[in-house]
Amino acid sequence: MHPIRAIEIKLSQGAKPGLGGVLPAAKVTAEIAAIRGVPQGQSVISPASHRAFRNVDEMLDFVEDLADASGLPVGIKSAVGQTGVWRELADRMAAEKRGVDITITPTSAASGSATNLAAASGSGQTGTVSTALASPFVVRATDGFGNGVSGVPVTWAVAGGGGSLGGVTTITDATGFAQATLTLGATPGANTVTATNAGLSGSPVTFSATGSVPASANLNRWSNAVSGAWSTAATWSTGSVPTASDSVVIDQPGFYTITMDVNAIVWNLMLGGASGTQTLTGTGRTLTLNGAGVVGANGVVSLNTSTINGTGSLTNQGTATITGGSLSLGLATPGLLVIRQSVTMSGSLSTPGTLRVQGAAGFNTSLTVANGWTNTGRIELTDVAGLGSTLTVSGGTLVNAPSGVIDVQAGGGGSRTLAAALDNQGTVTVSRFLSLGAPNATHTNSGTINLIGGPLSLGQSGTGSFTNTGTGVVFMSQNWIVSGGTLNLTGGSVSAGGLLSVSSATLNYVPAALPARMSLNGGTVTGGLTIPSGQTLQLETSNFASAVTAQGTLVTQQAVTIGGALLTPGTLRVNAPSGFTTTLTVTNGWTNTGTVELTDAAGNTSQLTVTNGTLTNASTGAINVLAGSGSRTITAALVDNSGTMTINRSLSLNGALNQQNLSVATVASTQSIVITGALTLFSGSTTTVNGTLSHGGCTAQGGSIFSGLSCP
Repeated sequence: MHPIRAIEIKLSQGAKPGLGGVLPAAKVTAEIAAIRGVPQGQSVISPASHRAFRNVDEMLDFVEDLADASGLPVGIKSAVGQTGVWRELADRMAAEKRGVDITITPTSAASGSATNLAAASGSGQTGTVSTALASPFVVRATDGFGNGVSGVPVTWAVAGGGGSLGGVTTITDATGFAQATLTLGATPGANTVTATNAGLSGSPVTFSATGSVPASANLNRWSNAVSGAWSTAATWSTGSVPTASDSVVIDQPGFYTITMDVNAIVWNLMLGGASGTQTLTGTGRTLTLNGAGVVGANGVVSLNTSTINGTGSLTNQGTATITGGSLSLGLATPGLLVIRQSVTMSGSLSTPGTLRVQGAAGFNTSLTVANGWTNTGRIELTDVAGLGSTLTVSGGTLVNAPSGVIDVQAGGGGSRTLAAALDNQGTVTVSRFLSLGAPNATHTNSGTINLIGGPLSLGQSGTGSFTNTGTGVVFMSQNWIVSGGTLNLTGGSVSAGGLLSVSSATLNYVPAALPARMSLNGGTVTGGLTIPSGQTLQLETSNFASAVTAQGTLVTQQAVTIGGALLTPGTLRVNAPSGFTTTLTVTNGWTNTGTVELTDAAGNTSQLTVTNGTLTNASTGAINVLAGSGSRTITAALVDNSGTMTINRSLSLNGALNQQNLSVATVASTQSIVITGALTLFSGSTTTVNGTLSHGGCTAQGGSIFSGLSCP
């Protein structure tokens, strides 16, 4: 019997993309080296493609040559998912007298719905306690054919060991893989993590890892649950004060305080036991960590005018209060970190927990962070007793992630400052006046900013800008004050009753993104200011040179100057609110085709002034002086009326009035119109005076009638 029954050509079986087959050096034993004729202990890399053929046609020739030379059947085996190869092979076998016995390991040409979740790599690692594992935990979601499926959410959770994860929910990539990295817990021993998608077979997937103390570190534990000084050797398990090679553990259950009465250099620090409260305190001291430090859930750090530095890192899972001083190592705070007085941070920062910047104990507080970071937890700016609270990010951007919250609290009424470039994707709540800004900063809002208890002052310089994106929401129960730079309201929404005040800035906008109340002073409105039909904008205390088009309703209050071209096909309302005189000054004359109204509240003065040129009231236009208790004034060289004028409150017209053909003017009973210039009544006009009229000279052309009175 022939020992060989058939010959099989393998395609894409075990090859590495772009590399071919790889036999690792560790597997190349003396026996394999002798058989394959290669050096022992060196990796063997096979070609990524067959040398004998490059396409289907050449492969069939090769199959025929093998069959002729051996007299054996020749087949192929492949896991190729591209169906074009198989169609070409079938077509050639049908049309030509060439063929193979085919063995196919099937895969689908395209992935279907995910059915299974399985571990891919990462389980079983060992690492140093309180540090991130070298490799992530990786799962793969696959369909019924074993193809990876993208877009599948995987939820990760720490099931044991007290560690933390970078990424709670991740999404599978194009090949079906999703991953998360575990930072081991503070206590040596087992750590477990689960990866879950409830709809998939194999879920949840459990990963394990082991935390250990570095081999180079000596374990030195606080031996009794009693308070004492760091420098007391007898209180340590080694009988000596911790040194640079020690892994310091303070985990005895109970309530006690250890006072740092000396500077300390250690390898690791693990503070916090299973119960009670373990506190580390010190004033004017330096703590150097060259490995990982962890403040557990029951641990408390309270350091005054002190320094934490070193080549290691610190993870705060409990409570840490830093009152003055500096931190120059990597810091993660899934617990509560309270900053008081002046503190600087020059290492990396992670805030999945709470960072509280609090003015207290008679001092304003300023936290300066050297580098931008992504906040996934909560940042609080607050105070007691009217003290200031400032957070400064010197370089980079403060990214407030979708899960992040920046809470500007009312506190004791002190000032609040965020000196940073802000990319808000989460929620910012302002309950106390907040100053936001940094030189040339680029701010972006795709989340929500709630101005509920205090205004937001955005000071911009140089190339500074603020952009509200399509998903951005600014809810203004309080005012938003913008000065300098560029304000991009080209998406999202700005709403509620607060005032948006923009000065010396460039405003880019779409009408739907504008709030109901604005103040514009200096700067430029790109494309001019347009109020669409059906929309109302209240413009307060403004002076700007851009064009204005009121297709809807434009309400002006207090002192407003419009220096650009004005179009009023909608409604222009000059309204004097309670306690204020309103003067609208239009630099250049214009033609009103809609409605101009003068009105007031509570007896206040309403004035319309046209500095240059004529106020022309077109045949479709209406000038309505509405009833009320305040005075009304129109100042213009000439009011040329071809539409209607209705005087329901006494009006002083400082200038001349032309009543053109078909125009109508009506003065209500008990009201008056005082015209300081000439009155000209053209043929076909109707002027009805039920109250009183005075003028600086009257000319009647074509027999216009003055309610039974003719011009003198």
